[in-house]
Formats: sequence, C-alpha cells, structure tokens
Amino acid sequence: MCLAENAARLASLGPAGIDLNFGCPANVVNRHGGGAALLNEPETILAIVTAVRRAVPAHMPVSAKMRLGYSDDSRAIECALAIADGGADELVVHARTKTQAYKPPAYWDRIVDIRAVVNIPVVANGEIWTVDDAPAAAKPRVVTC
Repeated sequence: MCLAENAARLASLGPAGIDLNFGCPANVVNRHGGGAALLNEPETILAIVTAVRRAVPAHMPVSAKMRLGYSDDSRAIECALAIADGGADELVVHARTKTQAYKPPAYWDRIVDIRAVVNIPVVANGEIWTVDDAPAAAKPRVVTC
C-alpha cells in the first residue's frame, strides 16, 4: 500500500508522528478517492490505518482526522471505529460533513457520540475561531482518555 510505504519513509526522517487526513473536503482530492471521499468506505479507512500503523515504529504516534461523513453522518461511528481499530493513537473530528464544508453550525454533539464508542483520545474541530467560541464547543464536553 502506497500510503504505508510513504509513512515508513517519513518515519525514517524522525517526525513527531504520522497524521492521516480523512477529512479533506477539496473536490480535487475527493474526485480521486482521497480525503473525505474515504468516509464512504470505512473498510478502506481500516485498511489504510492498519497498514500505516504496521509500517511505522510502535513508539511513533499515528493520528487521523475525519469529518462526520461525506454527504451525511450515517457512517460517522463506523469510520471512527475503523480509525481506532486500525491502531490510530488519536482522532480529530471536524464536526461537519464534506458537503457542509465550513458552513455553521458545527455538530459537536456527534463528536460526543463518537467519543462514547472509541478507546482513543478524541479532539473536537470546527467552528472554533476565537477564545470566546471555545465554551460553546465544550458544552457537550468531550472527555479524552
């Protein structure tokens, strides 16, 4: 798998960690099956995360970012579990779908649902622009491991 080979090469350079982005909403990326388009294929996400985790040293963190889904959030839990089950050490969730892009609001309650089923730290992302925005994002408190 190309991503695993690239991750192994990168790991040899000594980064602090490897981060996978399953949340990119750019049409050029999605048109080629990357970024948020992968949220329609949780089994592929699992294969990618598993391959990357195996390709890098055990001490090197592997993290992943995802959105709630592509056009809806019906597979958000399935995708989050694929990331966790594949061996990621941390998950960042942008609280919107690809089709919602960056339009308010962010759906932080769905992050709470994801946090309830995975056993890795979860970071909320999306629609936090200033220090004053942070309390609203924290209302459904997301607790990490």
